[in-house]
Amino acid sequence: MLLSLAAMYFQQMSGINCVMFYAKSIFHSAGFVTSSQLTMALLVVASVQVIFTFVSCLIVDCIGRKLSIIVAAVLMSISLIAFGLYYQITSNYQWHNVAKTGITSPNLNWLALTSMTIFIASYSVGIGPIAWLLVGEIIPVRARERAAALSTGFNFFLVFILTLEFSNMISAMTSQGTFWFFGANCILSIVFTVVWLPETNGRSLEEIEDYFRRK
Repeated sequence: MLLSLAAMYFQQMSGINCVMFYAKSIFHSAGFVTSSQLTMALLVVASVQVIFTFVSCLIVDCIGRKLSIIVAAVLMSISLIAFGLYYQITSNYQWHNVAKTGITSPNLNWLALTSMTIFIASYSVGIGPIAWLLVGEIIPVRARERAAALSTGFNFFLVFILTLEFSNMISAMTSQGTFWFFGANCILSIVFTVVWLPETNGRSLEEIEDYFRRK
């Protein structure tokens, strides 16, 4: 139960729904100020999410749950740190007024788009779908119905809180601080996966239940 709740926690504390719900505002503040630029950026992000969710279906049984989460979390943390670095650079050079002037640093918009693309792709093959998969694998059959409901409710609660408070987080921690905070949670998810999360790939539900019973 605790492992499934932790998986949901790290799924949402990656900041995925904040990024998706506020994608237009995020890209606008990152220098994509024209309608065509915003449309292009949003189309890239949406396409990447669809493509890599399909990729996840093809590879998750080949390389395992743990390795998928770990590799994806490493890439997610790097991309979030890079996106925060974009805001840090533009803030240091007082380029944060791009939304008003359309003037940004030379060739830095690519950093914002590339980092967000990598983040979405990594999430879509890692903790995003696998967190839901784990709910059906690591919870004993006798408690699965209630535990699945609790995990889903906890997930939706985090979605509500994070999207509600995202603007306040940016006000309190700055844009770069907010994305670095999410990046730090991705790093913590690596530790969680390595230390506590068992590999369930290739095991029957009975074998997984026996594993936890022995623990």
